[in-house]
Amino acid sequence: MNFSYYPEPGCVRWAALVDGEVVGRDDEALGVMASLGAAARHGEPMADGDHLAEMGAADLERLLPTAPGHGPLPMAAERLRGLKELGRAYQRHGGPLGLLASGRGDAVLLVDALVKAMPGWEDVRSLGGRQLPFRKRAQLCVAMLHARERAAGRAGMTGMSQLTVFADYRLPQILRGEGALLLAGDLAARIQAGEPLARNAPDEAAIRAATVVAADELVAALRPRFPFVDALLVDNLLWRRAVEQGDALPAFHRTRCTDY
Repeated sequence: MNFSYYPEPGCVRWAALVDGEVVGRDDEALGVMASLGAAARHGEPMADGDHLAEMGAADLERLLPTAPGHGPLPMAAERLRGLKELGRAYQRHGGPLGLLASGRGDAVLLVDALVKAMPGWEDVRSLGGRQLPFRKRAQLCVAMLHARERAAGRAGMTGMSQLTVFADYRLPQILRGEGALLLAGDLAARIQAGEPLARNAPDEAAIRAATVVAADELVAALRPRFPFVDALLVDNLLWRRAVEQGDALPAFHRTRCTDY
């Protein structure tokens, strides 16, 4: 459900109403997470595969209540399909813990397992005759689980250094704003004008690939001074900076899809 939050032209951004508070004005993902967390606290059986697999549109609206004065959450039908797909994965694997156990504690294996269990999480682009498996959402899920484990004082997963940054639309935006990523003039003008880029179009795939490469170069440049730096830390810092700078940055590229 964590994808494509920017509003359609002329629409107000979505935000959630969670226990009487508006959440997600500046970052819709936080509104989604807060809404689902509140639903679980209030007794919604979010770990029950049968329950998730049978959900309908009204259930999604109940889980993700829109705050007054805010616009609709884009791609509601696709988010519902993702929730139902998750439910079916839980049914096959015996719930969330069974699904996570299929990764055997390794980050890369768990990314592969998530994509296999939920084909809607597959995220591959073709560029120059090569297949590029970005797998943004699956990698982000694994990274968040790892962070929770570490915060609880446990070891977390092995293989985290094998993950890349999460190639979305915010990271190339901040990399452009900082001068670390340059686009051809005509492409930059199209993006600035709000012209959508088609999913798997060469320009869209190239922007995402360049984002991963630029982040890897940042990691390599920082490691002599900060040996603990990895792609996940760089991703978090860049993403936060992009959210903070907001309209001061160049426009982000718009590709309406479930990949990011």
